[in-house]
Amino acid sequence: MKVHWLQHVPFEGLGAMESWLCKHSLSLTTTRLFANDVLPPVDSFDMLIVMGGPMGVHGDEQYPWLISVSGTILGYIAICFGYTIEFGGRDAFTDEFFIEESARGRGICSAVLEAVKSKAARYGVHFLHLEVAADNARAKHIY
Repeated sequence: MKVHWLQHVPFEGLGAMESWLCKHSLSLTTTRLFANDVLPPVDSFDMLIVMGGPMGVHGDEQYPWLISVSGTILGYIAICFGYTIEFGGRDAFTDEFFIEESARGRGICSAVLEAVKSKAARYGVHFLHLEVAADNARAKHIY
């Protein structure tokens, strides 16, 4: 099996994955995005690993999808942008929204959604879609 991985920064490695891949004699190639390496043809590998880049609890301005309180990451939110004819312009979906169980019920979800609404408006979003599992009554109440 041929495995290719995308490296965003020079100090970011595969960690434990690299030794596992080598142990199993898998072919491993890299595209160093920070060095402007050329991406290989999509049919030249069987599996792609995309590393996320450097992020942490103090990067909430740079990495707003991480939700942190007092220096502790408690969750994340992913917003995907699109365009809607029905609502007349740019829209956005909450594709993922997760808060650690121990941090739920403290108003964090509501505060995050208010911040997302505010930021989305600055990006010209006309409509924000919120998705929730049908059996998640607690999340339905917040939304």
